[in-house]
Amino acid sequence: MANRSVSLVRYCKTAEGWRRYPAVFSKNGRVKPKAVLVDGVEMTFPSGTYQLRRYIGKAPQYESVGADAAQAWTALQRAMRVSEITLAAADAKIQIVPEDGRIQLAAALKTFHSMTIDHGSLVAAEKYLQEVEDFLAVSGLTYADELTTEHITKWLGMLRKRGHADRTIYNRYCSLRAFLIHLKLKDRMPRPPRYEEQLPEVYTEQEIQAFFDAVRGDKYQTVTYSIALMCGLREQELMHIEWRDLNWKQRTLRIRSKPQWKFKVKDAAERDVPIPLPLITMLTAWQKERPKHKLITGTSGVCAPEQK
Repeated sequence: MANRSVSLVRYCKTAEGWRRYPAVFSKNGRVKPKAVLVDGVEMTFPSGTYQLRRYIGKAPQYESVGADAAQAWTALQRAMRVSEITLAAADAKIQIVPEDGRIQLAAALKTFHSMTIDHGSLVAAEKYLQEVEDFLAVSGLTYADELTTEHITKWLGMLRKRGHADRTIYNRYCSLRAFLIHLKLKDRMPRPPRYEEQLPEVYTEQEIQAFFDAVRGDKYQTVTYSIALMCGLREQELMHIEWRDLNWKQRTLRIRSKPQWKFKVKDAAERDVPIPLPLITMLTAWQKERPKHKLITGTSGVCAPEQK
């Protein structure tokens, strides 16, 4: 039986990975945007989304309610009222039966989000969540059988009115498409929006030097960004590398999946990356400073799914 409480947490991106912390409320009772409590101390993390937390027995259950603080507060109030009504109905031995045969999009998104996390794609999971939630907010849809191509076309037009670039609109289209494929509703998608492929921005040596000068006093950041620069790693790859992935003799770094943290390399393709000699020297000194740590760019618990 579910506990009688529902609370609001923020699932946010920290220097140690993705963590859940209690949301902070201002004096007027509203949610303070991007603020959380970490061991009783208020902190702010820009990237993240809000979730409602309930307990089934001792097991926590999470429901994503978006990245906007005001919407999260509204969702919390609604959830608390629903909880009160459900508990009152249970006390009165009245059964509340959901409408049969219809798929609720919000519930389906929650399942899709959880499945993506289980596959080890944490960044993709948050991207899908935020962008599909935006579509649901714009369209006002509740059930999957209400969805039409016109709803999606209208949403894409709304993104253009907001000033988003063509490539950004295409990326959001792909996020929604992944969700609708999960629901077997791919046929509702309009033709993908067009965009022009642009060359990536290349930083000059002076700009790179200025960046490292800015973080020089922070050894952790210096090592982390040096690995990213010299080895060309993706963010999740960088977060999950361990000392055992290094081959000191051959001066290579093996990028591979980490099932214990639900992390999988992209396209299931492990690879060995050469490590320049200056980085080898830096990592040797870094390991001596942190002999008890398994991870190179984090702590031994950096990839745990939740910190209570």
